[in-house]
Amino acid sequence: MTLYWDEPYRRDICTVITQVETATDGIKITCNQTVFYPHGGGQPGDTGQLIINGHTFKIINTTREREHNIIWHHLQGDVAPAVGDMASLILDWQRRHQLMRTHTAMHLLCAAVNAPVTGSNISGPLRGRIDFDNDGTTDKMALEEKINNWVHADVPVTTRWVDEKELDDNPSLVRTLSVSPPRGSGTIRLVEIAGIDLQACGGTHVARTEEIGTARVIKIENKGRINHRVIVELTD
Repeated sequence: MTLYWDEPYRRDICTVITQVETATDGIKITCNQTVFYPHGGGQPGDTGQLIINGHTFKIINTTREREHNIIWHHLQGDVAPAVGDMASLILDWQRRHQLMRTHTAMHLLCAAVNAPVTGSNISGPLRGRIDFDNDGTTDKMALEEKINNWVHADVPVTTRWVDEKELDDNPSLVRTLSVSPPRGSGTIRLVEIAGIDLQACGGTHVARTEEIGTARVIKIENKGRINHRVIVELTD
């Protein structure tokens, strides 16, 4: 059971280990429920701690095995917990919250440029970039001002699930040309910044735009004839 969608501000949970695997890249475990977000959609996987009977394991990454819909927590070291162990999962909350702020800022950037997206990535907790299919004539300072005006307006950010048919009827809800949201479950998750942006997204977000903090447009790079990269950084 995943709680990062319904309770993105929850920092820890008591859980039970359901699977343990040892591979060349280390030990990974699954749990019957988690607050850890797995890498995907340009957002890095969560990190934190797993605590069992006073022993602390460091979680260095979280990933999803889409074929079987399994969320793996990757542990540092070669000591493995056991299936059935009761455990506490504790997020590195500062990092997660910074990622939430950055992801919501990326949606504001999408709305500000209003062009098809050819790629995106959150490269660090307070830094991200989006590649746009446009002519690159956007003024950096004007773009930064527009984003920060929306930030300071303190607009609510909400999520909802809709039938996949709504996505078929309104393909503009998918902003990234190279990546489509997972299909097959019957529903798609939408993230809405009221009056500003609405798009399909599986990431974690802050509740209101003011929580983002001040955004700076660091650079606009020419990545091709009609492909331009905008890099944004947040102040902590």
